[in-house]
Amino acid sequence: MRPLKIDTHLHTRYSGSSSLAIETLVQNARDTRQRVVVCTDHADDHAYDRLRRDLPRTLVIPAIEVEAEESDLLVYSADRDYIHSLCDFHGSIKELRRDEKTAIVWAHPCVSQRADLSHLRFAEQGPLRVVAGRVHRPHRAARGRHRGL
Repeated sequence: MRPLKIDTHLHTRYSGSSSLAIETLVQNARDTRQRVVVCTDHADDHAYDRLRRDLPRTLVIPAIEVEAEESDLLVYSADRDYIHSLCDFHGSIKELRRDEKTAIVWAHPCVSQRADLSHLRFAEQGPLRVVAGRVHRPHRAARGRHRGL
């Protein structure tokens, strides 16, 4: 089985920070036979319903990018209603659900955050960059400077 390639931080025009039309995302998913699609629009989950309708044979993961007090965060959850409830989120990372159905990831781990996050427990993870389908890892010395939730 070939490994899955999934873009886990993708915005459409619904987000206001992208020019990607939802129709283009749908057509690209069809053309490339993507088995999994994730859309993390800012404070908006409208793309999810459209993707589910237009890509019935594709797993569409409910997700959203929220602006927490500490940082921009990507939230993925098997609970579609929970993702929808975050459309108007204006709080702390501490207020986000932490359970087996939900994953929280820094949206921009290499960018300065809005608050000191040293009190949180982090898992050490070096960033990965995918270019033309190939994964590139930064040099080991640079890896230690980046942390993910």
